[in-house]
Amino acid sequence: MIARSLSRILACSVAWVSTGCAAGMPEPAAPLTPPTRICTEAQPSSGCRAASVIEAALRAPELVLLGAAETPQGRQGARILTLALPAESGKLVFRAKWRAHSTLSSLNDPRRELGAYAVQRLFLEPHEYVVPPSVGRCFDLAEYQRRVDPAGRATFAGIDCVFGVLSYWLEDGRDLDAAEDAGWLSSDQRAFDAAWFRRSASYRDSASDLNVLTFLIEHGDSHPDQFIVGGSPELPRLYCVDNSLSFGSFRNPTVDEDWSRLLVPSIRLTTAQRLRQLTPEQLSSLAVIEQYRAVDGSLVHGAAGAAVNAGQALRWAGRELQVGLTRAEIARVSSRLRALTSRVTTGRLATH
Repeated sequence: MIARSLSRILACSVAWVSTGCAAGMPEPAAPLTPPTRICTEAQPSSGCRAASVIEAALRAPELVLLGAAETPQGRQGARILTLALPAESGKLVFRAKWRAHSTLSSLNDPRRELGAYAVQRLFLEPHEYVVPPSVGRCFDLAEYQRRVDPAGRATFAGIDCVFGVLSYWLEDGRDLDAAEDAGWLSSDQRAFDAAWFRRSASYRDSASDLNVLTFLIEHGDSHPDQFIVGGSPELPRLYCVDNSLSFGSFRNPTVDEDWSRLLVPSIRLTTAQRLRQLTPEQLSSLAVIEQYRAVDGSLVHGAAGAAVNAGQALRWAGRELQVGLTRAEIARVSSRLRALTSRVTTGRLATH
């Protein structure tokens, strides 16, 4: 127990993805507006916030930056932003993880967060999501320099804003150590818990759906800090909160629990049926996950159009910017989808 406590102290000094290490988490720039929990029921109660509401808030033109904080782990240039949206009751205040496009490297690409979220949407309902709502955003340069980074620079020539990806912060989430300490999981530093898979339908469904997703996107960096346990002790749910190393780009050779493989013994029958029904057209839609138009020195989100120059991830067509998966990335998702459905069809992967 002493050894694990020391290990947990060290982990909390670097883990940024969860409120499980409360001492390492920065305070929001303003009191958060309840509820902060994502709805996980088909007919949500008033004690949660629907994924569609969160996504709309992240996209809203009226969204205001209240403050930014370094993540406790501090890797890959991520920040925790406190954001506010005017509402009838005053304002909606919440937090999101931010990865500026400028943090792009050969191994980690913020755009892939959008890719993971988009692939998830092909076969999961909003209350079943295992990746928090994620959207592209371009913040006004002057405001960004004032609230986030004084050294921030415009992402695109002639457009005075900083582009990146916002992902909703799971305020009720716990890292794997904290979930184990609280009795929510029994495995030490492993996201897949065979005992809880047998015991808890909530964990079983979320873990299997998440494993389907991480298999499809070839999640390449599934170390413990990437996973969060949300929900409650009675209804734990598993999430993955960092998917920037996915889609066949690279695989971290040091991880000992590789979620790019199928670890679970079974997947939901509903999920298997939805996967079988996916069409080539739906997969092709991943080429344009988001589209923007340059207007008056800013980027305005709009409807997705036909993909142009689909060999690239970010592509301009006149004043329109498209963001999506490349042709090669979509081909890899399609190939892995065929492999997964084949396993179910031949009985090598069970359903529940």
